[in-house]
Amino acid sequence: MKFGWSDKIADDPVLLFLGAMKNAVRGFVFITISFLFSCQPSGSVQEDRDFLAQMRSELGWKPLSEGFDIYAMADCTGPASVFQTLVLSSLENTRFEQKSGPRHSLGVYRPDSAWLYDFVRDTAVEADSATIAFLINHELHATAFYPESRYGQWIAEKDTTYYDDEADMLTFKDIKGGLVRVFYHATTALPLGFRIENHLGRGASFVDVLFDDWQQLQGVRVFTAARFLQGQDVYEYRFTKISFDKLSDQVFMENKPLISP
Repeated sequence: MKFGWSDKIADDPVLLFLGAMKNAVRGFVFITISFLFSCQPSGSVQEDRDFLAQMRSELGWKPLSEGFDIYAMADCTGPASVFQTLVLSSLENTRFEQKSGPRHSLGVYRPDSAWLYDFVRDTAVEADSATIAFLINHELHATAFYPESRYGQWIAEKDTTYYDDEADMLTFKDIKGGLVRVFYHATTALPLGFRIENHLGRGASFVDVLFDDWQQLQGVRVFTAARFLQGQDVYEYRFTKISFDKLSDQVFMENKPLISP
C-alpha cells in the first residue's frame, strides 16, 4: 500500500502517508538546507522579494530574516474518514503528525535527515524525496506566507486567476522538480491557495489547496480552514489551534506523539 492524498490510495485515510513507510527506504535521499532552502531565485528577483515582504508586513507576519514558528492543529474530514493533523513549521524544520482511531504516524524533515515513524508499530524508516515533498506540501501556512523558505527559486507571473479570483502567481519547483504555484489576491495580496503536482503515482496529477475563514490571531491575519481538492476527492481542514510561539528544537528531533491518544 502506498500513502496518498485520497481514500482510493489509502484504504483507511487515517494517515495519508502511512503506507509509504514500507517503500520509503528505497530511493532515500538526505536533503540539506543548501539543496532546498538556499536556491537562488530567478526572474524578477527584487520585485518578488518586495511583493512577499510587503504581503507579510501588511498581514502582520514577521520578515523572513527573523524566522518563524507555526503550530497548526486541525480536525479533518475526507471522503470516507475523519482524522487529526498537526503541522509544526520553523525556518528549517517540518513536523507532520496525523491520527485517526488507533492509527498514528509522524513525518519529520530536518536539514540533515528526514524520516517517518509509526507509533503503533514502533517502527521508523528514512523518507524518500516524494515523501519529503508530501510533508512540505502540508505546511500550509509556511507555504502561504514564506514560500521561498520551502521552495527556493521562483518566477513571478501576473494577471492570472485562481478559482474565480484575480490573482498574482508565484511559481516554484519542489524537491522532485514539480511545479508549485502559489496564488495571491491581485488587489489585497491575501494568499488564496496553491497548486502542487502529485508525485504519489495515483489519482489526479495535481492537487489544489484553497484557504478559507480568515481571522486575526496574535496580531496576524491567518486562514483557519483549508480544502485539498484532488479530482473528485475533497479534504477539509479546520484548524482548532494556531499559534506562533517559539517551538523547541526537540519537537523536530524526537518520535514522541503530540496529538493526544
